[in-house]
Amino acid sequence: MENRDVGFSIERRRFLAETFKIPPLLLGIVTLEKISQQLSGLSPQASGNAQAVQKTSVDVDQYRHELQQYWELNHADTVKEVFGTIPYKLTALRQALSQCSRGREEILLLLCDYHQFVANFLRDQGLFDESAKHLTKALQRIESMDEKQFRELRALIYHRMTITLQEQGRLEHALVACKKARKESNTLPPALVGAILLEEGHILAKLVQNEKDKTKALQTIEEAGKIIRSGQAKDDPFFLKLNMDRYHLTRGSALVAMQWNQDALYELGEVRGKQKRRQAYTNILQAQALLNQKLYTPAIELAIEGLVVAREIHSLINVQRVQNIYKQLKTSDFKDNPEVARLHFLLNYT
Repeated sequence: MENRDVGFSIERRRFLAETFKIPPLLLGIVTLEKISQQLSGLSPQASGNAQAVQKTSVDVDQYRHELQQYWELNHADTVKEVFGTIPYKLTALRQALSQCSRGREEILLLLCDYHQFVANFLRDQGLFDESAKHLTKALQRIESMDEKQFRELRALIYHRMTITLQEQGRLEHALVACKKARKESNTLPPALVGAILLEEGHILAKLVQNEKDKTKALQTIEEAGKIIRSGQAKDDPFFLKLNMDRYHLTRGSALVAMQWNQDALYELGEVRGKQKRRQAYTNILQAQALLNQKLYTPAIELAIEGLVVAREIHSLINVQRVQNIYKQLKTSDFKDNPEVARLHFLLNYT
């Protein structure tokens, strides 16, 4: 069943913006003029942001450096505390793009990169429709561009759209986006090809209907594994973090989806990195694999470990995954166990 966040009302947007400190502009609930008016009476720092909105030129090198820092921070921990500055950068880039006569291409590429980062953040908050909107905006900016860098950028954006749709449960739509990402795979950097293949295999695993489908899904994931092991994906200009940890994590998730739970636990045990987001996801997938085997107590312990980290980094998509595990427990023969009540308490009252 598809899990779409349709009916994303203004009231719900305001609630999410206030609760999770997401800049309202990114959810489309206030105008830029309104934000500028509000900022004009705030702190010197906020006032400085308002003035920055009005500027028509940007320091491209500085913006790109800061974006790289955002990606690195997001992979390692969370960007929640600094995310409020990004709407102003988007606005400044749009204004610079509309008024500049030279260096336009560089600004366009940077604007699209910022839209992708915003989309990634919103997806992690479970705001899938809003995430897709930012990716669509980036695609619309470059739809008529045919230079190599824009073909690569389109493939990258379609890859990120694939992930958003897959996480939303729109698997058939995700597969369509994935095919668009693969369209020019012969000319794409190895890291991008590997990431596309990895996610394609992941989606195929969630769509399996027979043993042949399972084989195809795992073969596709293994194609990505070959690229990673060859060292070709070492260069990472797109912040994909395509390494063996991502391979094991995605393959583990695919195995869980196919109900090969013991194989999944072995695969997930190979994730060695210290990135908190991957740590949380690994724990939650391990919990799901154990739950699938009715190993309830260790499943709950791992779900709690994942929940603690997910809360620490404000990853609401991972919190929701734990919530889904709790719902499954409540329909199991373990539903009245105190450990299930403990998980409910941690989800709702901490």
